[in-house]
Amino acid sequence: MNKSITVPAFLLEMSQQLNSQDNRITADPIFMVCYDKWLTCADDRGNKTIFLVSDDEYYEYAEFSEVVSHMAEYHEEWAVARCSDDEKKELSEALTEDNFEWVTLPESVTIERVEMQKTMEVVKACLTEADAKVFITRKQHDYAPLYIYAFSMCFPPKMIELRKWIMSLTQREVTT
Repeated sequence: MNKSITVPAFLLEMSQQLNSQDNRITADPIFMVCYDKWLTCADDRGNKTIFLVSDDEYYEYAEFSEVVSHMAEYHEEWAVARCSDDEKKELSEALTEDNFEWVTLPESVTIERVEMQKTMEVVKACLTEADAKVFITRKQHDYAPLYIYAFSMCFPPKMIELRKWIMSLTQREVTT
């Protein structure tokens, strides 16, 4: 008894997508939707340094020159005591990245140097790039900026066989 099986339309569409998409020079790619997450880490291990200023509120600065500007703007009396006429050049010589921990700051102010390391967080795995793009369109508002990264499925042989079978359902488009 022979049963004829009809291939569902979504598998045919997936087959066409797999055959026509850019694999990004990756063997048997799976498309991961990811975002970057910054974690604190040990000194000299990070990708970037930020400076946290606690001053009744919290401020975050990427450059130490921004910390100097903050001190000149919000703590003018303190800044004037360290330089004539509140000149930022003199203040930046008095308050440097190397000595800020030893400089007497106003009582309510703390400055902290924090090393940050970037990690890639995977949110979703998709067989096609089109599905990954649909996910981003639908869920971007729930995450930090999302992007697509193509990983190779070089070790799970059953996933590779499944991908090849889906691809065999339609003919690969030949471009010249």
